[in-house]
Amino acid sequence: MSTDAARSLHDLLGPSGRVRSVYQPILDLQTRVVVGYEALARFPGTPELGPAEMFTAARDMGVLGDLDWECRRAAMTGALHAGVRGPLHLFINLEPSVLGTPPPWRVDPREVSEAVGIVPTVIELTERALLTDPRSVLWAADWARERSCLVALDDVGVNPDSVAMLSVIRPDIIKLDRVMLGPEFTSEHRRTLRAVWDHVSDSDCRILCEGIESDDDLDHARALGATLVQGYHLGMPGPLEITADILDAASGSTVLAIEPEAPSVIPSVPADLLRRVPTRTSPLRQIATLGSGFEEAAARDGTIGLILLSIHLPELFTSTAAARFAELAESNTLVGVVGVGTALPEGVRGAHIQPLREHVALAVVDPDGSTAVVARNLGDTGPVGDRRYEWAITHDEREVAGIARALLRRLAPLPSTDVAQGHRIAAHATSGDHRALLSELAQTAARAVPGAESVGLSLVSRDQGLTTIAANDQYPVLLDQLQQLYGVGPSLEPSDDDTVIHISDLASDERWPEYSRVINSAAPIGTVLSFRLFTGLDTSGFITFYAQESHALDPSAVEVAHELARHTQQYWISLRALTARDAPTPIPRGRLAAAIDDAVGGPEAPASHTAAPDTGRMGRVREVFDRAVREGRPVAAVATEGSCGATGT
Repeated sequence: MSTDAARSLHDLLGPSGRVRSVYQPILDLQTRVVVGYEALARFPGTPELGPAEMFTAARDMGVLGDLDWECRRAAMTGALHAGVRGPLHLFINLEPSVLGTPPPWRVDPREVSEAVGIVPTVIELTERALLTDPRSVLWAADWARERSCLVALDDVGVNPDSVAMLSVIRPDIIKLDRVMLGPEFTSEHRRTLRAVWDHVSDSDCRILCEGIESDDDLDHARALGATLVQGYHLGMPGPLEITADILDAASGSTVLAIEPEAPSVIPSVPADLLRRVPTRTSPLRQIATLGSGFEEAAARDGTIGLILLSIHLPELFTSTAAARFAELAESNTLVGVVGVGTALPEGVRGAHIQPLREHVALAVVDPDGSTAVVARNLGDTGPVGDRRYEWAITHDEREVAGIARALLRRLAPLPSTDVAQGHRIAAHATSGDHRALLSELAQTAARAVPGAESVGLSLVSRDQGLTTIAANDQYPVLLDQLQQLYGVGPSLEPSDDDTVIHISDLASDERWPEYSRVINSAAPIGTVLSFRLFTGLDTSGFITFYAQESHALDPSAVEVAHELARHTQQYWISLRALTARDAPTPIPRGRLAAAIDDAVGGPEAPASHTAAPDTGRMGRVREVFDRAVREGRPVAAVATEGSCGATGT
């Protein structure tokens, strides 16, 4: 953590400068035996602020990620020191939107695995994030499952729309909010409960009722199908006192003997469906008519679900289609379109990440039946509607959920969780705390490079080894940790000739076989593109793009990444105030360079360790790339239209 970032977090935490965990017991409803504890953060240095107020303040100060890491560390270390171990489970809350924030200290993945092996862990994800930032929630669920943790969905019942996501997230535990116990049991509560029961009947999921305050609440919890309970009537939050009797009693309960869901890899990409089920070939017009029929059926039924579409040609999203999707958004939980930017009708969610190449995919997730259609362009010319596509259809709920997950990963979060947060970070960042500013660059890079999904900025130094400075999600952090742990990988073994490393298929790469083996066992990564930005006697800096698919970055995507690397180099060097011993790695100007320079008011000054960072110019560069994403158009087309110099952010 930078000095200024550490100071900001210390100021927020008050004189004690620390987070303390208290633990509330979770009981087996049938036997009243304690089977776990939920860790709840307390802040002794600021007793006037509750947890909600502290997290709001941290978000406004741009240190939410650091605070979340501190809370998780306090929860786990407190449980370990108190002697929590299996069969007792530890429930830890996780803020999905900041999972990509590097930890403020060096983390050894082996220590995390060892801790989870000692203390069986349940990661709690809040219901409110499901619809505002589904991509982060999916990353968080996979992050937990890759570490053999169970996943709990918290606060279910507060927002009835969120139950449409149950088949996508597939939680191991559903925590029903206290509103489900109240006397005002509405039709929305009944709909929520039906969806929860449907999920439980099709899985190994458990229902936990929160907020138990009386024996009557316990009776209501039984009626709702709960097998786990938690609340003041059963135990107040407090320090842990683990005894042999508590451990012995817990060993007699099987209520948390849940087989964890595997990370969501079925199918890993929608195109996999074409290899899994019978296909046929038809003109695109016929396939589109079929898809429209499923969309209209969902609208007629009045059911509340998910409707997600990915198209590889923006012209396929006609004004008629836009009007239809706007209407669907009025009656469905979430309606999103990938491939036409983010400037869409009200209520329709767009995407920063690029669409599936040469594929059209539609997923309709409905409580009364789900459907997915995937079609692959066969390369015909002529009118778009007459071109032949190989296509397949499925009504299998798990197949549809897998396709929906792939499309949800591409959707942009709501502005309140993305743009507004970025502006707050920028407003509070100082010249010394360049991590927040570089995090904005990582977010832009992940959105702007077609095919890229994860982007990390990393620093290698003689004293500190490999450190993630900024990332848009958790994978760059994990991959850097693994490089550091095993001492192998492109960031640790660069040569003078390898200033740009493009691994198109990580599984078959022969340059770093140990690196490939480790990464393939830990994360779904198929493509790696890394640029060395600067180097010297003691320090090197890198920007690295990752994608789940192999061969995900075609020449046009690499060209966009090249330009982003060049501009990131200039900005990072100015932010770091590098010493004279460090020098920028030569990054030639690509074909996009002139167009972008013209759009933002001229070429940048040479990288310098004495010049102040040109935040205005960098903002204009980012606006070119972000505008291309919003409008679903190539960067070159946006850059050549005219100057962004007067309107850059």
